[in-house]
Amino acid sequence: MFEIKIDGIKEVVDTLNHLQKNVEELEEKKEISIGELLNEEFMNKYTKWNNFNDFIINSKLVPEGTTVLTKEIFEAIPDKEFNEYVTNNSSFESWIEMLQTALKDYVKRKSGL
Repeated sequence: MFEIKIDGIKEVVDTLNHLQKNVEELEEKKEISIGELLNEEFMNKYTKWNNFNDFIINSKLVPEGTTVLTKEIFEAIPDKEFNEYVTNNSSFESWIEMLQTALKDYVKRKSGL
């Protein structure tokens, strides 16, 4: 019988332990803010805006003169018009697709994958 020596096992175990810790922290999280989900990196990658607030304010789907997006203003935007806006102003075919991609990116980022 022969012996195989494998270097780096400690590093692999440490990485797996770190990954497990990150995943456990994600499981405990009950809410994710829209700014955390659709962060600057995400918005720059998939739209021509730096943040979600600017993305919405420039949509012309909010009251004229709006400079800060609130939950109430966002919820008042009609779904059909917003989906059309997302399709025409991002890399996505719908708001749902945009959110799904953002959530996947968020999980990867937070879990350390």
